[in-house]
Amino acid sequence: MLMAEQTPTPLERVQRADQHLREVAARAKAELNERVYEARRAGHAWEEIADALGVSRQSAWEKFREYVRDHRGTPMFDSQI
Repeated sequence: MLMAEQTPTPLERVQRADQHLREVAARAKAELNERVYEARRAGHAWEEIADALGVSRQSAWEKFREYVRDHRGTPMFDSQI
């Protein structure tokens, strides 16, 4: 006999929603990292990327420089800060 699935408790739903949010956020972060990398590969300056993100050039550089530099092992103009 198949047992009906129990309805999750409110706390279980909180946990599920939190896990879902973390997964979505991780995918969004990876996507943004890739887009910034692509912009740098296309020759866009950190200032242009920062403007697109609505942050300072320094903030954009600090947030993404490690990913851009380490992505495929290619340094990407870190001196353009």
